[in-house]
Amino acid sequence: MAKYKILLTGEYRAAVDDLFSQNADALECMTTSGRIPDMEAHLRYFSPSLFMYFMSDEQIENMKNVATFAAALRKQNIPIGLYGTENEIRTMKGHMMDAPDLVFIRPKSMNAIKEGIIDFLDDAKISGLSDEKLASVTSSISRVSPAAGVRPGVAPAPAPAHGMDASGDNRKHILVIDDDPMMLKLIREYLRADYQVATAINGRTAHKFLETRSTDLILLDYEMPGDNGPTVLKQLRENPNTASIPVIFLTGITERDKIQEALSHKPQGYMLKPVDHDKLMQAVRKFV
Repeated sequence: MAKYKILLTGEYRAAVDDLFSQNADALECMTTSGRIPDMEAHLRYFSPSLFMYFMSDEQIENMKNVATFAAALRKQNIPIGLYGTENEIRTMKGHMMDAPDLVFIRPKSMNAIKEGIIDFLDDAKISGLSDEKLASVTSSISRVSPAAGVRPGVAPAPAPAHGMDASGDNRKHILVIDDDPMMLKLIREYLRADYQVATAINGRTAHKFLETRSTDLILLDYEMPGDNGPTVLKQLRENPNTASIPVIFLTGITERDKIQEALSHKPQGYMLKPVDHDKLMQAVRKFV
């Protein structure tokens, strides 16, 4: 099977070298400098699946160069990953036009980074987004509460290319939207035996997926950077092709007033994180 191709840059040379040298069994890596001409040249002949920026005491000029290059990557639907301290990540996000697709907060083991990258790109492949070079992917649920004025179990409006997949799989389809790759992996593992499952790490990726495919249910993280759950839900409701898809919020909030605020956006229901397998299956079966 072909390896994922990762283009690496950044001043955290030890991490770059480790990922480059220790993971040849799973990843094909190429390093580049932070100069825009060098990154553009590597992009042309390497055609990466993912661009990773490993930060350590980065100069602002370097961050601006990578942010400019990230805008070019975005036009080609190549996902962008960041590795650094919380402050470095925050600063870098301030220079970028769009949120990164994948984030690792230092310290993080190289094995965890490798697994996170592979899970993220696997999620993209499962979602069908890899064909377009686009990737961008715990113990109890309190309850699922039908929102007032919303009819549960409404069939989704048809979208192009919906239906049985190429393998003849006619199981119901669920789209999970969450910025936490580990949460995406967990829920996918819980559901994949009984349902077709696609995952998206943000609303932008989800909307792109829904342009060519449809789903029977959306599990949507309430609190995400960039467009949060309520914003994504509003966008779904404003699109005639997605307006009728049942949506269940995934949320870690427990305060009564905040739960009421979540329900004011009129999802079909909400589930508290962390996630229990049996209760998740019970909740999902109310809609698909």
